[in-house]
Amino acid sequence: MVAFVCYPEPWTVIDGASLAANPIDRMGWDDPGLVYRSTNITPYFTVQSQCPTPIDVIALVGTNLRNRDMVRIRVGASQAEVDGAAPVDFTMPAWSGMKADAMAAKTILRLPTPVMGKFVRVDIDATGIPGSYVQIQRLVIGSAADQIAITPNAEVGIADGSVSYDTAGITSWDKYAKTQTFKATFSYLKEKPFRQKWLPLLAKAGNSSAILFVPDYELKSNPNMLRDSQNFFAGWTAANSATWARNADYAHDGSMTAAIIEDSETSASASNFYQGVTIPTDVATYTVSAYVKKAPAGSPLARVTIEYAGVSTSSTFVAVNPATGATNFVGNGNAVDAGDYWRVWRSFANTLANTSVRIRLYPAIASATGSLSGSESAAVGKNTFSGCQIEPGGEMTDWSPTSFSAAFDNAYAAMEQNDAVFGYITKATPRHITYDYWSVEMSITSTAL
Repeated sequence: MVAFVCYPEPWTVIDGASLAANPIDRMGWDDPGLVYRSTNITPYFTVQSQCPTPIDVIALVGTNLRNRDMVRIRVGASQAEVDGAAPVDFTMPAWSGMKADAMAAKTILRLPTPVMGKFVRVDIDATGIPGSYVQIQRLVIGSAADQIAITPNAEVGIADGSVSYDTAGITSWDKYAKTQTFKATFSYLKEKPFRQKWLPLLAKAGNSSAILFVPDYELKSNPNMLRDSQNFFAGWTAANSATWARNADYAHDGSMTAAIIEDSETSASASNFYQGVTIPTDVATYTVSAYVKKAPAGSPLARVTIEYAGVSTSSTFVAVNPATGATNFVGNGNAVDAGDYWRVWRSFANTLANTSVRIRLYPAIASATGSLSGSESAAVGKNTFSGCQIEPGGEMTDWSPTSFSAAFDNAYAAMEQNDAVFGYITKATPRHITYDYWSVEMSITSTAL
């Protein structure tokens, strides 16, 4: 993980379309009222950065994008390069992590290695987005000043700019925008990076130019082999009488992407919702996992199954009581308490060299260990699922969001949306703390939530 700040260097528009009243160059201003709006739900734009140093940060601030929308970012030495096979090419979900409903989203890419190319192309796929347009307040391109982490005891708050007045003993308010504040210290900065990066950044920004501050960030490779693991649409199939409501409840990550799956049939095998992915014909082990929402006592048991197919079908499963977290394993193994959800998982080896592996979600079963066929096992009811995953190996790792195409999910930014701030430095205090080391205490107030 890394903490960093980035000053947005100027850029010029090369290509792209927008509404006449909301042109692309609006993303070059700090004022939150100046925004870019696209003419469709799959826009792109190309800009040329004037950053004097190699680029390692590209960010879209104040967007209306959902976490299941796709953003592709290419960086190269020419327009032709970013329109084709650019040397830097990342595609990822628009965002991950927790975000308060009142806050706009941020798509942040911190490159593993700075690049010399100054042309940046951004492609967005926001199919199904309400309003049928993409909105972005600020496009940030620049070079980060960073440290492995901020020091403990950072202060985070919400500042309310509303003004109160009293009349005849009654307090009334003139409502104005709320902003986020963050006070943090970057400590033990070596002399060279402090002189080369931190001081120039502070001098450029002052207190009148906004910067991007990210207290905790990691660019991760995406191990999730499933498609549409958030939206439950592309690649998913209902078996028997299963019905589902997509984007019907808050998921484990706070987004409105959980699916409520229901089995209402009493005269057939237990219904389920599944997706399969192609795998090599080897004897490797894979792990499936899913979040099952906690439910009141008396709710039906849920089951998550891993199944191989292609040569000779084989499967195993974990059943969970959503009210208690009890499973069919000794000591209630294979279930982790995840707040409002239980995260359940099961590993299984492909011993018969099958060609596909599936995850099956059963919303209602009568017995934790019984057969799934026959009306005696076909219980009725519903459960809520989110964050499904199939990954190579015998261990469950952090859930990784995916969209509808594998090409769109080569990486994702692990960070909490509620923590990152785009705003003005209200106070910055560098201190020479010991020989060859500095610290910078910084207070930042966002331009908008």
